[in-house]
Amino acid sequence: MTEEFKILSARDHCRLRPGMYVGSTSKENIEQFVFGKWKTAAYIPALNKMISEILDNSIDEFIRCDGKFANKIDISITGNTVTVTDNGRGIPQEEILTPEGDKILRPVAAWTKNNAGTSFSDSRTTIGAHGLGAALVNYMSTEFTGRTWQNDNLLEVYCTDGGLNTKVKMKKRSGSGTEVSFTPDFAMFEVDSIDSLDTIELVQDRLTSLQMAFPEIIFSFNKKRIQIRDMKRYAEMFIEDGASVVIEKSENLSLFFAASNDGFRTNSFINGVNTRQGGTYVEHLVNNIVDELLVLIKKKHKVEVSKSVIKNGLTFIMFARNFVNPKFDSQTKERLTNPVSNIREHHEASTIHDFKYIARKIFAANDIVEPIIAAQLAKKLADDRRNAIVAQKKLKKVKVAKHIAASSDDALLALVEGDSAMGFLLKVRDSSKLGAYPLRGVIMNTWDMKPADVLKNKELSELVAILGLDINDPNSVDNMTYGGVATLTDADHDGAGHITPLIIAFFYKFWPRLLSEKRIHITRSPIMISTNGKDVKWFFTYTEANEFKSTCKGYNHRYIKGLGSLQEAEYDRVINDPVRDTVTVDDASYFQIMFGGDAQLRKELMNE
Repeated sequence: MTEEFKILSARDHCRLRPGMYVGSTSKENIEQFVFGKWKTAAYIPALNKMISEILDNSIDEFIRCDGKFANKIDISITGNTVTVTDNGRGIPQEEILTPEGDKILRPVAAWTKNNAGTSFSDSRTTIGAHGLGAALVNYMSTEFTGRTWQNDNLLEVYCTDGGLNTKVKMKKRSGSGTEVSFTPDFAMFEVDSIDSLDTIELVQDRLTSLQMAFPEIIFSFNKKRIQIRDMKRYAEMFIEDGASVVIEKSENLSLFFAASNDGFRTNSFINGVNTRQGGTYVEHLVNNIVDELLVLIKKKHKVEVSKSVIKNGLTFIMFARNFVNPKFDSQTKERLTNPVSNIREHHEASTIHDFKYIARKIFAANDIVEPIIAAQLAKKLADDRRNAIVAQKKLKKVKVAKHIAASSDDALLALVEGDSAMGFLLKVRDSSKLGAYPLRGVIMNTWDMKPADVLKNKELSELVAILGLDINDPNSVDNMTYGGVATLTDADHDGAGHITPLIIAFFYKFWPRLLSEKRIHITRSPIMISTNGKDVKWFFTYTEANEFKSTCKGYNHRYIKGLGSLQEAEYDRVINDPVRDTVTVDDASYFQIMFGGDAQLRKELMNE
C-alpha cells in the first residue's frame, strides 16, 4: 500500500493540527483562580487562546510605543463574535515584499500570513514571539475582519472560510487604532457556541488581571470599564475578610502572598501573558522565600518544616513587566522557561525588597504561618501513625516465649521484676486467675516517644502483643486479652520507685481508659516480716516497719531485699492473698512533669 504524501499550506496544517498552535479544540475543565476564587471552569483551550492572541496584539502595541498609544482596549463578545479594539497607532499600510517576491499590504500580511510580524527580536518585551497569532485566528474562523486606520485612511481586510477568501477595502477615517472581529468556526470545536462555556467569565477575569499588569491602560469589556484597578483591592479577592496578604510592588515586578488551605496556588503574568502554570520566575521567587521562612519558623517555633509543607500553605500571585525575550513552553504560553540568569537580572533590576524582608513580612502574618505549622505537625503525626501501624501489624506474628498465660479472660497479668521471681509464682499461682510476664529491670520512659519507636523496644512490644492492645487505638482495651494488669516488683527504689511509675505512665499515655476503669494495680511486696513464735506481722512501708521495730520487743525482724528472698509460703501469700493498690489519676499534668523532657518542671516541683 502506497502512503499519500502531502505538503499542507499553513492554513490547512493549522486546521488539521490546531493542538500544536492554539491548544485543544475539545471542551475541558480547568482549575484556576477566577476573580480570586479557585474554581473549576469549562472552556476550550483553543478558543480562549484565539481571543488572547488578538488581545495580546493590542497590548504589544502599548508596549512598543511606551504607553503613548493603545492605552484603551475593549473586548466585546456578542453572540459568537469576538471584537477587540484599541486606540493604537494603527498598522502601517505600506506594501511589503513576501519571500516569494509578491507585494502585499502590511495589514493583509499580518492577518493572513503566518510567520509575519515585528516580534522576532531577542530584545523584545512584547507578548508576541512567533508571528503566528492573528493568522491562526483567521484560519480557524468562519469570518474574520481586521480594520486599522491612521493618517485618515482605514484599511479593512475581510476574510471568510478560514482565510480562504479575502477582500480588501480602503475607506476614510480620522484618528488611529485597530479593531479585529472574528467568529470562530465551531465546526472545529466540541461546542457550538461561546455561551455553552465559562469563556466570558474567564475573559473578564483576565482583563481584571491585565488591569493590574498594565494600570496605565483602560481595559473594558463590552464597553464597560474594568472596576478593580488597585493592587490591594485585587489581592483582597483572594482572601477571606480580615485575612493577611503580603503585597510588594514596583514598576516592573509586583507580587503578593496569602494563605492557601488547598495546596500551593499560583497565577502569574509575564509581560501580560498569563503563565498560569508558573515556570522559572515563580519557582525562583517562591523557593528562595520559602528557604528564608524555613529558618524563621525553626528558630521561633522549634519545628522542622519541610519546604513542600510551607509552599502548600501559600497562594502566590505575580506580575512582571518589561521582561526581555520571554520564552515559553509552547505557543499556548502557560509556563515561562527562561533560565534563572534571566530571572535574576529582571528581579534584581526591580525595586522589590529582598527575600529575607518578604519572608519576615509573611512570618509576621499568623494566619498564614500558623496553618503551615499545624500542617507540618499533622504530617508528622500521620507519618508517625503510619509507622506505628506497620509496627503494630508485625506484633501479630510475635510469640512471647516468657509469657505464662492464664486460662480465663478476666485474669490479671502480673508484671514481675526479673526471671528469678517467676519460679515460685509458677508453683503457687492459680492459672485461671493469673498470668505472668517478667520485666528486665527498669523499663524505658515512653512519655515523649512516638508509638512506632516504643514498639521497637522488645520488652514493651511483647507486652503490647500479650495484652492484645493496639498502640494506635486507645479503645483497643475493649478487646484486651486480660481483665487487668498488676505490677509485682520489689519494694526498693528500682521496683517501686522506677519500674512501677514508668509502667503506669506507659499505660496512661496510650490507653488511659485502663486507669479510669481501674484495671491497673500495684501488688505490694513486704519490706519487713516480723515473727514472735506463731505471731507473724508484715509491713509494707518503712515508716510502719521502723515504728514497730522500735516499740515492740521480742520479735525477730527480717528485712526483705526483694521478691527473690521470700520463702515459698510467703510468696504464696503475696500472690494469692495480695495487698493491692488500684491506680487512679487525679491530675494527669504530673505525668508531663515527671516523665516529660523539661527537667526544669521537675526541679520546680521538688522545690515546692
